[in-house]
Amino acid sequence: MRQAAILDIVRTRTVKSQHGLSRELRRSGIRVSQGTLSRDLNDLGLVKSRSGYRLVSGESLGTPGAESQIRRIAREFMLSTDLAANLLIIKTPPGCASAVAEALDSAGWRELIGTLAGDNTVLCVARSPREGRRVHERLDQLLA
Repeated sequence: MRQAAILDIVRTRTVKSQHGLSRELRRSGIRVSQGTLSRDLNDLGLVKSRSGYRLVSGESLGTPGAESQIRRIAREFMLSTDLAANLLIIKTPPGCASAVAEALDSAGWRELIGTLAGDNTVLCVARSPREGRRVHERLDQLLA
């Protein structure tokens, strides 16, 4: 019930902080601790963007709109990329790396073994230097 309320709030209003989300939940009669709210945000696939909290993991690559979802996330959050052999580094604004990593992990790109997100940096591990170049090129195409 709490998570459904969170989704409803995020879909219908702009919420820019956990404090603001907590306040909106209280108005609905739901009290929640900061730790529980953080877990809920993670479980629901919500991330904080420049415009507030939003749903990122709502679709997978197997669905028709998945490539456009990755393109949207790349355009909104990616600042720069750099490639070293099979390792690709993606720079994002603070707090946005997890959104990019989640989108890439959900995409199911065969070239990628996986990603690791910090606060503003994503490490992508490709299967080989050649496939690392392919991922780098794919991301460049998404940004074009």
